[in-house]
Amino acid sequence: MTPPDHDERVPKALRDRYHEITTLTDEFCSQYLTDEYRTFAVASLPPCAAKDRLRS
Repeated sequence: MTPPDHDERVPKALRDRYHEITTLTDEFCSQYLTDEYRTFAVASLPPCAAKDRLRS
């Protein structure tokens, strides 16, 4: 599944990083896990981005 280009909850300054992380998450979940894990992983990124935890 292709990750969304952005989520409105993700600050504009972090959207490129968000896209990088969701792409990696999709690849990993496709290979090793399930769509349920992918959904959970992608859903937890916007709150982290809102708190500026994607920079590291």
